[in-house]
Amino acid sequence: TDLEGELVACRATAEANASGIIAAGGSWCARALDWRSPPLWALHEYWPVVFGADLLYDSGVPGISEPLPVGEEEPQHETFLALLARLPFGMLLLAERERSLYVTKAFFDRLHEIGMEAHRLDIPGGGRCSHGHWAGRPLTKAVDIGIW
Repeated sequence: TDLEGELVACRATAEANASGIIAAGGSWCARALDWRSPPLWALHEYWPVVFGADLLYDSGVPGISEPLPVGEEEPQHETFLALLARLPFGMLLLAERERSLYVTKAFFDRLHEIGMEAHRLDIPGGGRCSHGHWAGRPLTKAVDIGIW
């Protein structure tokens, strides 16, 4: 996230799992990152796992709060794709509210351009199964959340 206040849940998760993380020889760092203008420390560090959430809509439609109507300009995702191409990491776990399937699809259609691929995970208790039908109930009442 680029908002420091949004890290509360992440830091609470780290605290709750601290002993297991240490026992596994790992570490956990949660910091705000403006992915539109990343600081050098983020680009010079190797990140085994990066967590991201609710990034694609803002990435594809900066400054717009409603989904793009069909036929409007194609979402570009240039800035976020450029960051992913420069950021040294092993795996990105991305949780996305699918507010606009059009915008989400545009991102995944372009991901191969930077040599990456995505796999959507089926989530017990919610999410779409691989053939596109709903499996169980959505993760929230308002929207479905996909994990890649």
